[in-house]
Amino acid sequence: MNQNIENLQVITHSDGYIYVGGNNFTDGNPTVFISKYDEEGNILWTQQYTNYPQMAGSFKQMIIENNYIYILASLKDTSTSKRDILTLKYTTNGILLLDLVYNAPDNLDDAPKAILV
Repeated sequence: MNQNIENLQVITHSDGYIYVGGNNFTDGNPTVFISKYDEEGNILWTQQYTNYPQMAGSFKQMIIENNYIYILASLKDTSTSKRDILTLKYTTNGILLLDLVYNAPDNLDDAPKAILV
């Protein structure tokens, strides 16, 4: 398996754990991922968002608020190159609670800017 990691963001949370989000390009197909590490750097879990296999995921931002992890990303349709905005919500145990995709009514290219909770 050929793998590249890009667009990393690292957060050391008040719970003592380290959270890393970014893009994982496995075999040329970009996906959004999040990983949790303990204080010694041991990986506890990793989640890759692959609910839309026909679309390429691009990580933008991650925040932790009220012990939930929020990720902002875009999904790019590989056939039209148009993007939609993706918002993910995880527990600090790596359970996906919410995935919202926004496509504006004009169906043009939608680019995420920032997330605020």
